[in-house]
Amino acid sequence: SLHDALPISPVRAGRRCRSVRRSSASGPDEAAGCHIPYPENHCIRTGNPARFWCMLRHNIRIVAAPARGLRPSSGDRMAVYAIGDVQGCYDALSRLLERIKFDPSKDRLWFCGDLVNRGGQSLETLRLIHSLKIHSTIVLGNHDLSLLSIAQRREEDQRKVNPDLQRVLFADDKDVLINWLRMQKLLHVDRTLGFAMVHAGIAPKWTLGIAEARAREVESRLHSDGYRKIFKNMYGDKPVWSPK
Repeated sequence: SLHDALPISPVRAGRRCRSVRRSSASGPDEAAGCHIPYPENHCIRTGNPARFWCMLRHNIRIVAAPARGLRPSSGDRMAVYAIGDVQGCYDALSRLLERIKFDPSKDRLWFCGDLVNRGGQSLETLRLIHSLKIHSTIVLGNHDLSLLSIAQRREEDQRKVNPDLQRVLFADDKDVLINWLRMQKLLHVDRTLGFAMVHAGIAPKWTLGIAEARAREVESRLHSDGYRKIFKNMYGDKPVWSPK
């Protein structure tokens, strides 16, 4: 079951929230059939004094954080829940939404990336989140980008990936789901709430403004007609990286 909401102290912009990671020795969630040892979701303060809570499911480590300092039982006011690394765990996500009493008429969901892979229910997960798209804000994680890249390959190469991702790649609604996923962000900033959301963090030397500029640069390519070039060159040893 979900733990009680835990208060998290504000952190400065450019630093991630207090860690909610747990040891990988705690074991898998048998009902969900998945185990996510190292979540990579990051919520970064941008200056608003509101309190921030995380609720951590014991084994699958899905984070639900009502921003604006609201607990799920706070009445009729809107809550914003940040949920990290679903990783294809549809059953677990469904239970979490029930547990926080998510109300699409007034609440919003933030998904911190890695919607797919590992959990065995990636297709169902994408369909669920897609159905909630007008109530959700999503940033892409490395597993999502990998799926988008694989989707551009030849069918014979797509059949070499794990069965969970194959179910997405050969689903009747594949094009709808893949095109929708490709149009998501890499970084989300809400200056009203005072939080930014990104998968796997921001380089310590970057300001939030630099991170936004870099994210928008890549997003513009992902959302353009030339997106295939990005996926074709996303993996490999070139160009050689240099800090200069």
